[in-house]
Amino acid sequence: MTIHFSRTSLFTGIFLVLGLGCAEPPSAPEQYQELMTVFFEEMDAEDPSALNEAVLELDEWLADSANLGTTLEGFLLGGTLSDSVVNALDSKERSASNVVGMSFTVKSPHHVEDLTKTLAWVDFSEALPHLELYERKFIPEGTDPTCLNKGTCDFLEAETRVRSNWGGLGMMETRERVQFRMLRTDIGPVLLHRTWMLEKAKLDNAVLDVTIRESFKIGINLLTGGADGAGLPSGIARVAGGLNGGGAGEMEALEQLLCGAGTLRVEARWMNATFSALS
Repeated sequence: MTIHFSRTSLFTGIFLVLGLGCAEPPSAPEQYQELMTVFFEEMDAEDPSALNEAVLELDEWLADSANLGTTLEGFLLGGTLSDSVVNALDSKERSASNVVGMSFTVKSPHHVEDLTKTLAWVDFSEALPHLELYERKFIPEGTDPTCLNKGTCDFLEAETRVRSNWGGLGMMETRERVQFRMLRTDIGPVLLHRTWMLEKAKLDNAVLDVTIRESFKIGINLLTGGADGAGLPSGIARVAGGLNGGGAGEMEALEQLLCGAGTLRVEARWMNATFSALS
């Protein structure tokens, strides 16, 4: 039997699969969901005005301590992405009609420009020794990724291939397109990070079949409010680690690298996934 999780039950299912309990995060406020959608949709827009406006609105929203506290705990997102947007990502036909989302915020002790150096580092795989495989090729071939931090470019694109332990349940291999964009805004530099899966991924597990058909992610790294934040809750970290293809170990390693007082990383991911028991 195959279970197609509804918009509100998908992440409850993931929590149950990972043994994290049955309580799911609350649904995100409409304003917050709209902002995450704008960041994803406008990531590669030639005119950055919509992104700059979204940055200022998110900055104002996070300045409220109550809002910041709830984002640090994690949100469920509705299916706010449109087919027209996901179909414009590349030449593959895609659908956003069955995706559901999750968003969370972590804090970093590092400046946005320091994070840019790390995330766009040619040998970034050395920071992820727990992964069985991490390959990344920048597009076009020969691109110097240091241009983003040097200020000689504001956009980078790459393809990745990752094989890792998915939440302790088995190995999963994923292929993704990865994009970075640096914005120079009124509140300082903001690094955007967008990814989407190039093909579906299946979990190597003898009992449980987990298939991720679509996955779309946007990350926003901004200076405001990081000093007021807190570490990512362990339950959210384990689930988010699985969604990022690396399980709890990957998120714990990233938390050690990124979490502390300073920059905030706001992340949203939408997925279309199914779970089935193997006979």
